Amino acid sequence: MEKSMSRGRAALLVMVGALVGALGATLVMTSVSAQDSRVKKPYVRLTTPRVLPIDPKDFTEEQKAAVGTGTPNLNFRTALYEPELGKRWWSWLTFVWNPDPRKGAALTLYDKELVILRVNYLCHDDWVWGQHVPIAKRNGRTDADIDRIPAGPEASGWNQKDRALLQAVQELHEDYFISDQTWAALSKIYDTRQMLDLIFTVGNYHLNAMYTNSVGMPYQPGFGGIPATVAGRR
Repeated sequence: MEKSMSRGRAALLVMVGALVGALGATLVMTSVSAQDSRVKKPYVRLTTPRVLPIDPKDFTEEQKAAVGTGTPNLNFRTALYEPELGKRWWSWLTFVWNPDPRKGAALTLYDKELVILRVNYLCHDDWVWGQHVPIAKRNGRTDADIDRIPAGPEASGWNQKDRALLQAVQELHEDYFISDQTWAALSKIYDTRQMLDLIFTVGNYHLNAMYTNSVGMPYQPGFGGIPATVAGRR
């Protein structure tokens, strides 16, 4: 009798284990499926801003103080609903972008603009793409470079450095981590300060994409976004 009951309990445990395993697999597959659906979800740019940029004539004294003597673009003017946030964010954004006062601690704009435009493409940041294509060209990037940015690091025509930069952007975008292989390749070109600049640049322009996309930032007059005909546009 005891042996029979023991065998029954063992069989029951096996059945329970199988059910738990099946349930776990189902949950994992459901999670993966949900993630896949999020990745494949088509991007649709807002046609009407959710948050309108503030007209300079309507600035409060606090907003004027946050702006200082500069001429704020639409990006800055939209953040000024919270003046201290806008001031500090704009200071950080321009610091990360501008390598001139950093005495070699940052990527050159030739390299940085490649990184920024690839982030813009991956994050659907039409607004910043439109702003930075002319900057990239002024700093030596060709039309051919810009045309193949959507194809990423696997596109033909990149030199070894550009390909490694684009690979780092891809890995940070997908995995939040630069692989050992990519890190080693870039470390032959850049010092530690420049490697940190690369990471913070990629992260900074992800944040900018979340901001401009979610508020529906209107284009600056004379600027557009990522062409709808660009190959691989998601």
